[in-house]
Amino acid sequence: MLLTCNNKGCRKLTEAKLDPETNEIICSDCGMIISGLTDFVKNTLRSNKDFVKKTKGQKFAVECKKCSKNSTPILIKNKYCCPECKEPLVLSRFFENALRDYIK
Repeated sequence: MLLTCNNKGCRKLTEAKLDPETNEIICSDCGMIISGLTDFVKNTLRSNKDFVKKTKGQKFAVECKKCSKNSTPILIKNKYCCPECKEPLVLSRFFENALRDYIK
């Protein structure tokens, strides 16, 4: 459902989504709550199943080939390893750089 965000600094026409846990309408652009909307709008979003998608798991999670667990790698002797079984992981250079920035 297209709604106009009423938050200062955004005020864009956005695809609004309902957070089913808090029953609040969230702006897709700024991620803040759009206030002052009626229960009719919330019920319409609920019936259309326009819900906020929650990310599952951890950021930068990688599946280990040895133990099959998804988790964020850790650094052991300058190599990224599975935190569960300590097996070294094969990661791309780009992913390693992004992970290094995330860990810092």
